[in-house]
Amino acid sequence: MIFKLIIIGLLIFTIYSLGVALVALLGRSDKDAEKMLKALTWRISLSIGIFVLLMIGRAVGLITPHSALDSFQENNPSINSPNSSDQK
Repeated sequence: MIFKLIIIGLLIFTIYSLGVALVALLGRSDKDAEKMLKALTWRISLSIGIFVLLMIGRAVGLITPHSALDSFQENNPSINSPNSSDQK
């Protein structure tokens, strides 16, 4: 659970960094351009870090993939059983 909280925290910080870059984009000075560059660098670095963490988490087993189809098939077992008309 703590792994997922770390990922969520990094995603929130990434969005914050993107907002800082947007505000700096609206500014007109060279200082604002430097601030925007720094914020976008943080955003790219965090995005790459999140991707690497997700891959490590998947490899180690901290997170497991699932799909809506798996949940649907568990709740409707008749879909998994063969149809009587198909058997001879």
